[in-house]
Amino acid sequence: MLFPLDSGQVIPNPKPRTSRWISSCYPKQECDEPSAKLAGASYFVKNFVSPVLFHESIHHVPKDAIVIEIGPHHQLQAILKRVIGADAEYVGLMKRNVDNAVHLLSSLGR
Repeated sequence: MLFPLDSGQVIPNPKPRTSRWISSCYPKQECDEPSAKLAGASYFVKNFVSPVLFHESIHHVPKDAIVIEIGPHHQLQAILKRVIGADAEYVGLMKRNVDNAVHLLSSLGR
């Protein structure tokens, strides 16, 4: 049984998203909506239930960014390098068939 929550109970004081926060759940024409500007419950619900707008959002990543890929393998690294460029730093937090604790620490240490 689900118990409905008021969004004010989940995140009582939502903060404005910074300009560095690239959203992959709002199309460009919806970016001015109030729920798109705050890191509140409605933003995170939309993020979980909406398709990922990867192609649209990847073009907003700065050329000198540090890109952290959270996933079971560095699947997006080649695409990210091609779109963003060689000046960005790419960090994968997990890798198949290795000790992921060691991989995580060595990736963060670069």
